[in-house]
Amino acid sequence: MIEVQMLTFGDENTEWLEECRRGLDDRVVRVHEGMAIEGNVNAARIAIWDRCGGDLLSFVDPDDVPVLGIWKKLEDTLSLHPEALGVYSLECRIDSLGAFMGEQPNTKGKDPSSTPLIAHHVLVVRRSVYEFVRPFALMYKTGIEWLMAVAAYHHGQLICLEEVGYKWRRHIKQRGIKLHHVSTLADDFLNWSSGQAGIIKPSYIDS
Repeated sequence: MIEVQMLTFGDENTEWLEECRRGLDDRVVRVHEGMAIEGNVNAARIAIWDRCGGDLLSFVDPDDVPVLGIWKKLEDTLSLHPEALGVYSLECRIDSLGAFMGEQPNTKGKDPSSTPLIAHHVLVVRRSVYEFVRPFALMYKTGIEWLMAVAAYHHGQLICLEEVGYKWRRHIKQRGIKLHHVSTLADDFLNWSSGQAGIIKPSYIDS
């Protein structure tokens, strides 16, 4: 079961929100909706992930559209690769009406810390990745989702499923990590994480 969280601000486009929810109608997904904390998305995400169970974690934005069925494929990929810490899909961009605007660059094998535009795929990570990133993320207001991809890549294995699993659109009020902050955040995180104990992988990997 994948614990998927979706933060809302209370001013979402209703049609977009329902379209997003339909993409979450999957037997391997348990959805946790919650209100965002204005100006501190990390705190809101952490509050949800702290109280939900399960080993696999993910998130969606309410203005975007996960492709139905992608969740099972991502879960199966991690089941087949217990050594991996995370897996992500490819993405494409759509306009406000949901029309296809173009594929995003192939991100297979790219280092997320140097590829900040890896931001709208479906990412699923093991809880151990979240627990590793959590103390650092508490010091910042945005970016925990991206930091989990960076951690999985640098401290284990991050698999790319070469299939579009996420259709994203840019909302006029989109609140996200600013690209000019990404480089500094990546450097700070990698410096911090180099002094931490490694991510604890599931016990069955070593058995």
